[in-house]
Amino acid sequence: MNEDILENAANLVKMGRSEDAAALYHQFLRENPRHFEALRALGMLYFQSSRYEEAQYLLAESLKLDPFNAEILCYRGIALMSLSRRQEAIECFDQAIALEPNFVEAHTNRATALMEMNRLDEALEGFRRAVAAKPDYATAWNNFGNALLYTSQYDEALQSYDRALALQPGFAEAKSNRLRLFQEASGNEKLATMLCARGAEHANAMRLEEALACFDDALLVKPDYTDAYCNRASALMELGRLEEALNFYEIALSLDPSHAMSWDNRGHTYAAMGRLAEAEECYEKALSFAPDLA
Repeated sequence: MNEDILENAANLVKMGRSEDAAALYHQFLRENPRHFEALRALGMLYFQSSRYEEAQYLLAESLKLDPFNAEILCYRGIALMSLSRRQEAIECFDQAIALEPNFVEAHTNRATALMEMNRLDEALEGFRRAVAAKPDYATAWNNFGNALLYTSQYDEALQSYDRALALQPGFAEAKSNRLRLFQEASGNEKLATMLCARGAEHANAMRLEEALACFDDALLVKPDYTDAYCNRASALMELGRLEEALNFYEIALSLDPSHAMSWDNRGHTYAAMGRLAEAEECYEKALSFAPDLA
């Protein structure tokens, strides 16, 4: 009879009837208050319903019966984090990691709790352990990026978000965080220069779509970056998108009319279109600003 109640409750959960399932679990626990599976199942039901106070209490009761269950320790820790009880959460994660040293979810949540407590050096080290334990875990890379962004380590944060998206291309939170990085790093010369240089490397290797993405990122950071507009135009020219290339050379030259490389490459674009007189004018302009331009 008791087992039938548990089976019915589990079926109700599968049907999405959480309140009815919870009522059955409570009915069962009134007669069997020390039943591990019922405590665990009801605790997880409340966890999934964001009722974190009840969840952490029930999971704690189940841990009295099975104190070596790393998964339940981790879930209880997450529930405690949601209640802003971060030190208690860290203690749960520590116990889970002691039981399973490579438990990446526990490492990731522990590091996130440390970051929320502004213990940044410990948080960064925790995320490094998480991605080392499971390099293909997109959530760990995303959260690592958040910690790096919080400490203004923009290049490393971008690499973390990109790693998360390479592992999970539809990862909406990582996409949002990546965009937030460019907003927070607006005007950062070092990051813009790095992105433009990365784009140039892709372009030299004829990875032109990747190059365009890097130049676009550079322009998100520094919208008036003449070199990025020029390099983007050159990549478009290599792709045969000549009219688009001309438009971006126009933008570059509107920002810096003496930008010799833009004049030179604009000349190449006109030449490729057979517009030789306009190409010659561009080369003359380039030489007027940089007489030694080979």
